[in-house]
Amino acid sequence: TGFSRRPLCHFNVEMSDYLSAGRRHPDYVEELPPDTKVIELFSPAIGTRSTKKFEIINPTASPYEIAWSLEHDDSNGSIFCDSSNSIVSSGKRHTASFTYLPNSVKTVESLYEFQIPEHNIRIPVLIVGRIMPKS
Repeated sequence: TGFSRRPLCHFNVEMSDYLSAGRRHPDYVEELPPDTKVIELFSPAIGTRSTKKFEIINPTASPYEIAWSLEHDDSNGSIFCDSSNSIVSSGKRHTASFTYLPNSVKTVESLYEFQIPEHNIRIPVLIVGRIMPKS
């Protein structure tokens, strides 16, 4: 006999070390929730839109609803979620998408909360937008 557990959700995206490496700009003094995950978006120039797409996988035997809610925005509206609500079927993948349209060279942040309401899951996700010129 045995017992195993699998996650309710899997994010197929590289998480950033923006917080753990101490790269957060000192202008941002708001305290973040513990275990905040970070996803960075890069644009080559002011006014150039960039989009980060990644998969959210439902490995369970039941479909569920997911939602992204904006908790705090320090991006002056330059970061936005392209699909805030969706249903993810059992064993299927959903493509999440965030867009960054910079209006200054300053690094910006938007704090979102990822939710799976029926499982009472709430995960804080900091979306960071940065200008990174192509070399």
